[in-house]
Amino acid sequence: MNPLRGIGVHAAAKIARGSSANHPMKAFDVSILILNWNGSAMLAQFLPSCLTSSKRYDVEVVVIDNASSDDSASVVAQTFGDTVRWLAHPDNLLFCRGYNRAIEGLNSRYVV
Repeated sequence: MNPLRGIGVHAAAKIARGSSANHPMKAFDVSILILNWNGSAMLAQFLPSCLTSSKRYDVEVVVIDNASSDDSASVVAQTFGDTVRWLAHPDNLLFCRGYNRAIEGLNSRYVV
């Protein structure tokens, strides 16, 4: 069974962003974006594979939360700490807007 099936992870875009005053955070080779809405059990199950997916590239894992009402935030914080970047939207922005808003704040060469 594919643990990423139905989660909302897809090859979103190839973007080239360099470090600039607008993006002072660390630059990554790849950002793995995961859109979440009330999926704490699934996050706990598949985030470990995302975190260990590459030894060759500098990868960041970003969970984009669409106003979940479950314990997703606490599960990710307690289980993964600062190894996973948590981006919480106050409203459910749905699929495209949720990803697009997250992509705006990245400093990565590639986004999946």
